[in-house]
Amino acid sequence: MKTKNFTLAFFFIVLFLTSLACTLFVGGPEYPTQTVPVSTEEVQSMQTQIDEALAAGAETGVVTLQITESQLTSYIAFKLQEKTNPPFTEPQVLLRNGQMQIAGKINRGMFAANMRITMNIRTSDESLRTIQRYQ
Repeated sequence: MKTKNFTLAFFFIVLFLTSLACTLFVGGPEYPTQTVPVSTEEVQSMQTQIDEALAAGAETGVVTLQITESQLTSYIAFKLQEKTNPPFTEPQVLLRNGQMQIAGKINRGMFAANMRITMNIRTSDESLRTIQRYQ
């Protein structure tokens, strides 16, 4: 009788552990709590701004762009949806403190993790001299 109870208990423990192993969250940086909305309107707005800036730049020689977090997040989200196996999902672009941070979620097999790419945004002295030359 004890062997039968032990076998049954062992079976349920193995079944429980197997179900836990389906997806194992391995951590990573904290995913942003405040999310940036994704919309097709933001992508269209960004494309319109780029077209207008390039047209103005053809006349003046100066191209000026101002792109928002929502525009970049929406653009990356829609580009990732086009891929059959995207490198990450649920992108969030944050522009803060002279940095661009791209956060997302990675799922590979039974492993899931958060990811973040941080880039410093700055202009070089040569870029500033070139801009000043055209002003």
